[in-house]
Amino acid sequence: MATRGKYGPAWGRSGGAKRNRLSVRHRKLGRERAYGIAYSDGVIEVDPRQDPKEYLDTLIHELLHQAAPTSYLDEEAVDEVAQVLTKHLWESGYRRGLTGIPSVVSER
Repeated sequence: MATRGKYGPAWGRSGGAKRNRLSVRHRKLGRERAYGIAYSDGVIEVDPRQDPKEYLDTLIHELLHQAAPTSYLDEEAVDEVAQVLTKHLWESGYRRGLTGIPSVVSER
């Protein structure tokens, strides 16, 4: 599987999310050489071994792919937007809870 930057393939298997549900799953992605992957079925996989700020950046990055699968944003633009959002959320005090890493399903 070819990768692009630290996040892996921009769309995982094919196309963008076609469902209104997102599922965030946590899995070690060392073999994929990625920190996060967004799949076309609305599944996002994030490697939980990242430090909290990097985890936030990766999650935002993959959510951007799911939110705008056919947008004009290329991988570099997604990286930049994710970094800006991460910076501002982090400076505003956002931190992941210490209760573990639940499997999150949300409606968008």
